[in-house]
Amino acid sequence: MTATIHDENPAAADFASAAADIPTEVWLACFSHCDTASLAALSLTNTYFYNICADLRFSRPFVFEIGAVGEADALAYMQRKKQHLLDLAASPYAGQIQTMAFDSVIGTFGSRQATTDEKQRRLEGYQALEKTFVEMLPAFQGLKEITVCGVRGDAMESFGQALEHLPALEELNFRAADLLQAPTRLSLKNVSLNAPARRDIPFEANRMDYLDPQTLRSLTLSQAYIAPIFRALLHAARPLEQLTEIDLVLNNTDLPLLLELFAWLPNLHSASIYLIASGTAQLDTLPPVPATHLPRLTTLVAPAPLAALIAPGHPITALRLVGGYSACWEDPGPRAVLPALAQTSVPVKTLSLTSYNLAPGPGTDTVDVLNSLARAFPALEKLDIEWDETAYGLKRAVYPEMFDDAAKEVPSGFGAGERSGFRYDIDNDAEYAPPESTIFAQQEQTALELVLSSLNETLRLPSTLKSIVFLNSLRSTAHEHAAILTLEKLHPAFEEIEFGGWVRDSRWARTGRMWENFAAEGAADARLKGEKVGQQRFRIVSSVVQQSECTASA
Repeated sequence: MTATIHDENPAAADFASAAADIPTEVWLACFSHCDTASLAALSLTNTYFYNICADLRFSRPFVFEIGAVGEADALAYMQRKKQHLLDLAASPYAGQIQTMAFDSVIGTFGSRQATTDEKQRRLEGYQALEKTFVEMLPAFQGLKEITVCGVRGDAMESFGQALEHLPALEELNFRAADLLQAPTRLSLKNVSLNAPARRDIPFEANRMDYLDPQTLRSLTLSQAYIAPIFRALLHAARPLEQLTEIDLVLNNTDLPLLLELFAWLPNLHSASIYLIASGTAQLDTLPPVPATHLPRLTTLVAPAPLAALIAPGHPITALRLVGGYSACWEDPGPRAVLPALAQTSVPVKTLSLTSYNLAPGPGTDTVDVLNSLARAFPALEKLDIEWDETAYGLKRAVYPEMFDDAAKEVPSGFGAGERSGFRYDIDNDAEYAPPESTIFAQQEQTALELVLSSLNETLRLPSTLKSIVFLNSLRSTAHEHAAILTLEKLHPAFEEIEFGGWVRDSRWARTGRMWENFAAEGAADARLKGEKVGQQRFRIVSSVVQQSECTASA
C-alpha cells in the first residue's frame, strides 16, 4: 500500500498540536492495514504525522524523552508517555521495532520554584515511567539497538535482568549514575557504557561479566567501567577475536590492566585512549607493548607518552596525539618521544597533533619543529597540527571582545547582543568573519600567522605530504591567500590546505593551478554539518593572485 498525506495547509502545525493527545491505539487501528515501509514513509514525509504518530516510526529510534518541562505539566506528560509505552508494547507492531531510545534525565526548568513535595512527586513519576519501560522491554523481541540515559534505583537493577529477554539485541548505549550490572552473559556486538563518576566496587564475576568476548566488536567505556569490565574480560581468559575498536577514558592507574588486556585483542584495528590522571603511577614505569600484541592495530589516538609505548613494532598508519584531561602528570609532549613513535612496522601516513604546546623551544624555530616531524614520518600524507596562542604570548579569543564594533549582521546561532564580526557582503568584496580561534581584535597577529611568517627555504617536508590542516584560523581571506602562496612556494606538493576554527572552517583544494575554497561559517552546528556556504577561487601565477572570484552557493 502507498499512502500520501499532503502537508500544504498552514494550519497543519495547529492540527498536529491538537491531535497529539489522540490515544496511540486510535492511530494503530487507523493504520493497522499499512505495512512497516508505508508507515515509515508517512512518518518521514509528513511533518504533523511525524509528530502525532511518533509511536509508529519504525525507521528511526523510538524515543521516550523527558524534556525540561514545568513542574505542573511534568506528571501529566510522564503519565501520557507511560500510557503510550503500554499501548505500543501491547500492539502487533511491538516485535517490529528494532531501535529504541529512552531518556529519563530530570529537567531543571522550574525546579527553583518547586516545593519539596512537587520535586518528590516528580521524582516518583520518573521512577514509575522507568519501571514501566523496563517491564515492557521483553515485549520488543525485535530490538537490535537500545540507548538508555538516566535509569536509576530499582529500575536500574531490573534493566540488567530485562536485557537477557532481548535475543536480537546487538548494540547497547547506556549512561547512568550507577554501573550497569547483569546476571547473565549478553551476546552484544557494540557496547557503550558511561557513568559520570568513578566507582571502586569489588569485582563480582556473576554481575560484571555480561559482555561476551566472542561477539564483542566495539567497546566504549568511561573511567568508572574500566576496572570492573577489564577484570571480567581478563577473568574469562578468552581472546576477543571480533573486537576491532575501543574508545576508552581511563585513569593512569588503570594502565596495567589495559596493557594486560592488549594480549587478548588479536584483531583490534582502532584504539582511542584518553587519560584522566591521578595517583602516583607513572607511564615511564610501564613496559612497552610487545609487537605480538595488537598485531593489526592501524589507528591510534593517545597521549604522546602512551603512544610511545604502543607504536613501536605495530602497523599504525594513522596516529593522533592528544594531551591528557588533567595536569596531574607530566606529559613531555610529542617531540620528546619522536624516536619511539617512528618505530612503527609500517610508515605513518596520517599524523594529528592536538592539545600540545608545539611552540619552538630555546635554540629552535618553527622550521626545526616541522623538519623533526618530517624526519620521523618520511611517508606522511596528511598532517593536522595545532599551535597554542598562549605559547606565543598571545591571548585566546573570547566572545564578544574579539569582534569588530562595526559588525553588520549576526549569524544564526548567536544570542541577542552578541556581535558577530561578519564584516562582508557576500555579493561584494567578500571577506570572511574573524574566526573564534583568533586573538583579540587589538592584537595584530595570530599564532598561525607567526608560524607562517617564520617559515623559510630550509623547510623539508616529505614529498608524499599532500594535505595539511591547521587547527587554527586566520583572520581573513586575504591572510589565507598569502598563507597558501607561502606554503605552495615552500612545498609545491600540497593539494589541500585547511584552516580550522569553530566559527569557520576554510578548506582549499587545488586542481592544477586553481584553488577552490569550501568554507563552513557560523555556529558550531554548521561546522559539524560541514555545510558548503560559499566558494572562492583564485589562480596563482608567479606567486601572485591574478584572478579572484566569489560565488555564493547554498
